[in-house]
Amino acid sequence: MGFVYTISQAGNGFTITQINPLYGLMTMVGEGIVHDNQLQFGWRAADGSLGEAYLALSPDGLGLSGTVSNAMTGMTVPAMLYRQQ
Repeated sequence: MGFVYTISQAGNGFTITQINPLYGLMTMVGEGIVHDNQLQFGWRAADGSLGEAYLALSPDGLGLSGTVSNAMTGMTVPAMLYRQQ
């Protein structure tokens, strides 16, 4: 089981939170903007690390995919999120 994400949108702005379901704790929070089907946001994790992400909404509206970058480590990794049904 992976992390659980909640996205709340207001206009073209949004907030995203990451919850670790094993502990029930919020482990990341971010804020960003939506433009067409693209999401861009900065994030800060509970361990103090921070970075940015660029994600695209899938054509069926059920998934997001793109990259997440960690400014502290310099790493950029692929990311995929799927809506729970």
